[in-house]
Amino acid sequence: MQAVSRTTSRPNAAERAAAYRLGQTAVRHWPAARKALPQSATVADWRSKCMADFLASMTADGAALVADYLAGFDAVVAEANEQAAEAVRLADDAAADAERARLAAIAAQNAAGAACALAAAVKSA
Repeated sequence: MQAVSRTTSRPNAAERAAAYRLGQTAVRHWPAARKALPQSATVADWRSKCMADFLASMTADGAALVADYLAGFDAVVAEANEQAAEAVRLADDAAADAERARLAAIAAQNAAGAACALAAAVKSA
């Protein structure tokens, strides 16, 4: 009996780039997909489902593209996380600025009250 040899080809750069873009596209559908998934579903659950669907649509040779697909997915998630963290930093800065402004207004009111009291004391003396 002769052994059957199976050759697998390595994905080329265009295939890898396409898989990366597909991963990016998949994660961008998360907001809409979330409505169809259980309420407790996370983006990690969506990632797993997308990866399973991607693998199901591939031949054995195409399965070598999973790493590129997931890299594209993860890149968009990382970018979104960075944007969210920046938004939190900006909100924290704005809240700190508002608190400083509130304290400055109180100090100004206190100073104005003290100035009025001093003026009244000088006037009555």
